[in-house]
Amino acid sequence: MLETHELTKRFGGVAAINELSFKIEKGEIRGLIGPNGSGKTTLMNLINGIISPTSGQIYFAGQRIDKLEPHEISHRGIARTFQISKLFMKMTVSQNLLTAFYTTHSHADKEAAEEKSLKVLEFLELSHLKDELAGRLSGGQQILMEIGRTLMMDPILCLMDEPFAGVSPVIKGKIVDSLREMNEKGITFVIVSHEMPTVKTLCKKTTVLSQGQIIAEGDMTEIANDARVIDAYLGG
Repeated sequence: MLETHELTKRFGGVAAINELSFKIEKGEIRGLIGPNGSGKTTLMNLINGIISPTSGQIYFAGQRIDKLEPHEISHRGIARTFQISKLFMKMTVSQNLLTAFYTTHSHADKEAAEEKSLKVLEFLELSHLKDELAGRLSGGQQILMEIGRTLMMDPILCLMDEPFAGVSPVIKGKIVDSLREMNEKGITFVIVSHEMPTVKTLCKKTTVLSQGQIIAEGDMTEIANDARVIDAYLGG
């Protein structure tokens, strides 16, 4: 579903991503971990077009996308959540969902849009907050809202940057349950997270980055005992 070929991104003399080649299969929930500064968020930004690569290629469903604008990539079926919420804070929960819906369903009628938003809110157990301003939600509720916006876009692939950071165990459980159910319906995920137990629970395969390169891939049990991974996290 997703492939990169010798993908590189330089900021001045620093290679944040360095000739990185990897693949994500359809139907996966892939974990993406690594110490701070390893290139995880840069890789996500490259995939969804926020920044352009210095060199290399990105392919999605067999089509090259690294020269496309973010909205064009979104229309191909790639959605994104952010570590720091990017909701429209002065709009209601419902308005946030409808805005996401119309970015990829510009010709849909109002009734269809509102019906879908109600279903998404019910799925995320946020129906009681539909008229609340997004800026008044808790941090965990805002993450659920970001997941809701991706659902409104009917994505094929969803990129998630630290969806479990700083949320309560109850909200974390809701997020995990939501991701599993979405995955069962055919959505593929790449999840950046420092929450190792949650990654282990969700992801059969995890990729470890260090200094912009892949240093290990496999299940979390294998990775936890890999000398290169221990080296990267503990500084040798």
